Amino acid sequence: MIKRIHCSHLGVEGCLRLARKALYWPNMNTAVRDFVSTCDICNSFQPKQQQEPLLPQKIPDRPWSQVGVDLFELQGTHYVIAVDYYSNFFEVDKLQDTCSTTVIHKLKGYFARHGIPDELRSDNGPQFTSKEFARFVHESQFKHTTSSSHYPQSNGKVENSVKLCKALMKKAIRAKSDIYLALLDFRNTPTEKIHSSPAQRLFGRRTKTQLSMSKKLLIPETVPPGEVKGNLHKSKESQAKFFHQRQNNYHLLSQETQSK
Repeated sequence: MIKRIHCSHLGVEGCLRLARKALYWPNMNTAVRDFVSTCDICNSFQPKQQQEPLLPQKIPDRPWSQVGVDLFELQGTHYVIAVDYYSNFFEVDKLQDTCSTTVIHKLKGYFARHGIPDELRSDNGPQFTSKEFARFVHESQFKHTTSSSHYPQSNGKVENSVKLCKALMKKAIRAKSDIYLALLDFRNTPTEKIHSSPAQRLFGRRTKTQLSMSKKLLIPETVPPGEVKGNLHKSKESQAKFFHQRQNNYHLLSQETQSK
């Protein structure tokens, strides 16, 4: 069970959140921590602290209302990613090329599964500023918002999802494991401080993974939007507090260094 919990290399806390919803045995937390902490792959992908601006964004009222889209490259292969701002669930696909028509085809597949969003956010890449994409926006009747060319971090949600997706892929490649199982595990892992998984927030249910799980846990049960938004607000407030504390400490340290 520990190996199954850890197969997607979600890190210590991610593995614990995944396990707690399905399994229990005495001293399980300690056993999982000890096992994951010795994993070379997880340790080599520890996130580095970054000094980035914190941009508060309005939380949507429902799933798949506001979606961010971006392109990225990994080991010579291009991918498109689309993330739901409400659930943090993201779709990702390989691209045979980066033409507008190819990206539009993938987005149509996402919309067929989840519905047409109210708003789609992207950067100002040529795929999203072409006549073909403008026609797609008009025909599908959603709002298309592009990030500032001088400040691409304004679409931080999708930027973070790209980092997360690339990390999952790199770990799977390093471990010679299945990236689709890694995506399945991530989508079913409760988000820190939110108490529900991306799959639960988008679909209103858990999706079955390789972990042994009571059938009762797979019965659909909608997560109330008020609860989701409340938990997201608390998480954002906590992140903002930590961010400002870190910024203040950084400035104090800089001033002390300059005075010396």
